[in-house]
Amino acid sequence: GAGIGGSGFGTFTAGAVNVAATGGPSLDLQNGTVAASFATLSSANSAGAGLRLVNVGGTLTAPAGVVSNAAGAGVEVSGGNANVTYGGSISGSGTRAASVTGRTGGSLVLSGSITDTNGGILVQNNGGGTIAFNGASKSLATGANNGVTLANNGGATVSFGGGGLAITTTTGTGFSATGGGTVNVTGAGNTIASSGATALRVVNTDIGVSGLSFRSITASGAANGIVLDNTGALNGLQVTGDGSHTRNGSGGSISGTSGAAVLASDVTNLVLRSMNLFGMASHAVDVSASSGVELVAVHVYQPGAGGVVATNLTGSNSIEKSLVDFAGAPAVGAFAVRLANSVNGALTLDGTTVQNKLDGTAAVSVSATGSATVGFTVRDSDTGDAFESRFTNLVGSAISVVSGDAPGSTGKVTARVSDTKFVNAAPNGINNLELSVLQNAALDYVIRDNLFDAVAKASAIAGVINVNAQDAGRFGSAMVDSIAGNTVRNIGTGSLVTQLGYIGVRVALDNTVSGVNHRVVIANNTFTNLWRQGILVSARNNADDVNVRIVNNTVGTAAAPVGQSNRRAVELEAQSGAALKVEVLSNPSIFNNSSTGSSSALAIRSIGSSSQVSATVLNNAIGNTNGAITAGRFRAETVAGTSAAMCLDVRNNSLDGASRLFELVAASGGPFTVEGPGSAVVTNADITALNTAGSGSVTGAPTFSNGANCTSPSL
Repeated sequence: GAGIGGSGFGTFTAGAVNVAATGGPSLDLQNGTVAASFATLSSANSAGAGLRLVNVGGTLTAPAGVVSNAAGAGVEVSGGNANVTYGGSISGSGTRAASVTGRTGGSLVLSGSITDTNGGILVQNNGGGTIAFNGASKSLATGANNGVTLANNGGATVSFGGGGLAITTTTGTGFSATGGGTVNVTGAGNTIASSGATALRVVNTDIGVSGLSFRSITASGAANGIVLDNTGALNGLQVTGDGSHTRNGSGGSISGTSGAAVLASDVTNLVLRSMNLFGMASHAVDVSASSGVELVAVHVYQPGAGGVVATNLTGSNSIEKSLVDFAGAPAVGAFAVRLANSVNGALTLDGTTVQNKLDGTAAVSVSATGSATVGFTVRDSDTGDAFESRFTNLVGSAISVVSGDAPGSTGKVTARVSDTKFVNAAPNGINNLELSVLQNAALDYVIRDNLFDAVAKASAIAGVINVNAQDAGRFGSAMVDSIAGNTVRNIGTGSLVTQLGYIGVRVALDNTVSGVNHRVVIANNTFTNLWRQGILVSARNNADDVNVRIVNNTVGTAAAPVGQSNRRAVELEAQSGAALKVEVLSNPSIFNNSSTGSSSALAIRSIGSSSQVSATVLNNAIGNTNGAITAGRFRAETVAGTSAAMCLDVRNNSLDGASRLFELVAASGGPFTVEGPGSAVVTNADITALNTAGSGSVTGAPTFSNGANCTSPSL
């Protein structure tokens, strides 16, 4: 029988009592109040629970004891609001280690070690109070049963402290918290391993301020490995791994799921470190309406759909030191990383590699709609470690950023991409960087110190760094936006159309409305061995406020020119009614390989019906590896049959020989002026005198500007 039992007993008092029962519970108290302090409470081989309290109030403490081999629950507490502290160990229970149900308040602390191989721990239908399992060891190997079940706990807070929570299941959920209340898991060494079920499931239950901390979570063969939904704003899940922040799998592995390996919605502070996610039929991580998402040293291998798919993230979020590897067998239309936001938020990829994705969809896709302000950063903050920011062996684009990706969008994306390697595209692959702005949205940018090598193996009139603006979309702002310090090399393999590859940097600004202010700075870049142009800037349609500076770039060299397929090295143009204000300053080498004057190394063209170009060209070194022609170096032109206009300031430039030509072609009905005194018609000798090496060649009747300056770009 029970060591001490009673029902409807009023108030029970005891002090420093040792209770040891065999065949029954140490205590079996119902419907009363306790004011008791026991030295020990022990029970062996009870026919029911090892310690049982039903509808009990008051205070009960017992710092030590042993509950072993109970046929029922090791500890059963039902109803009441007593403050209970029990430090004894619990093991060998027939139904579960602990069952806590229906409490209305008070504090329950079980601080001894727990070992269970049946039903684990059940905490259910508690309306208030706190419930804590704080023993240094809590080993739950429950097979087909849940390891921990927390259900419908309303205003109660349930905590697992002290670390040492080790859950192992087969088809039972490892840790399930649903239906309300607050849950915390703290301390070192907490683990879950479920071989045929979801390892962790927290739904409509707040994660407390202390969070859920696990060293590792492992699951296989389930619908999902981790499910988090509506877990509150206080804190979230942290999978820590061994703390090394390396891709060693110490944070656990989730594999073979029919849905997403990690499925999360409306969560705060989701941190996954050193995890392996592989072989799932759907996404590796599917997260929405969440903030503080942090993936560190996560290895995603051969996902059936996307790698990390994120919708409407707020706050700061990051993917660091991670690897997404499609292993050459992706699902069509899958993304390695997808951020789709109609709310304000930010995502950073730092030291992360994406590789072996052989469908045509972009590897990383950022889409901003509505009035969202989105920050997107790709970087390698520690270029000395083993974790590169790298995109390789891709068929589609490496990164595609679209600001204004829905009708009526007015938001803004700020895209920063730095210290990243875009290398070795798949056969006929692209592996490039795409930036697009549509609707009434804006896109600000910093593209710095990246390497683009042997990418863009497909052939198209597009850019390795490719910029598009349409509708009323705006590219760049008064901030220091720039495409700077990048190296673009080995693009294209031959002169056949299928071999040409892409342009180095292509900026196509094609607004349907006027008055949109664009700002483009291309500085300190190196372009070598390209078969198409190194730089192409095209203002089109109603893009009438395009401001561009091209400064201190190497755009081809005599040994490794760009435009090797009879293309220009730098091409700047205004079409239709567009207006382009551009400076080309102090570029140490602009070198192509062309056979005609119309394919000049530096070509400035006003070719629209009413287009306008204002160009300042100072202190550049320009050449063409084709020594058989004197043209093909510099050409500024307007075209016949239009009212196109041009203002040109061309001074202190040097061509690759005194006989090489600065060509000015004034063929339109609009004005062509050259910055200088007076208003006389410009002669060949005038252009020769304005520059340091090369000869003028003037067609038509351009005139000097009578001292007026060409309009400079507003940057």
